[in-house]
Amino acid sequence: MGFGPKAPDIESGVKAVQDLIELLYPERAKRPTLTLFGQCARALLTAKAPLTFENIERLLTDPEWRSWIQNRWPDPVTGPWDGTESAVINPADLDENFNWLLKDRINANRS
Repeated sequence: MGFGPKAPDIESGVKAVQDLIELLYPERAKRPTLTLFGQCARALLTAKAPLTFENIERLLTDPEWRSWIQNRWPDPVTGPWDGTESAVINPADLDENFNWLLKDRINANRS
């Protein structure tokens, strides 16, 4: 199940995700956090993959699935995966607030 409002294009979808995080978690909505969510949302939406917190985590931690997503992009999408090739990317190494939000939302969806 995806989150956020339907958007007419990818960039509107990215902005909607960032706006939602700013609205619900203003204390955690720091610029690096919003940038990371924006990059991940852009990557998934460009690949026409469901935009879920689970898929954001999978994009970072599952190199094989990330490669499949990247192969669906008509043009490269910049993000923390640049230059990582087949490495696992730990969200905790990217940004404390990004990691906290990702874990919080995944845990909330599982309960």
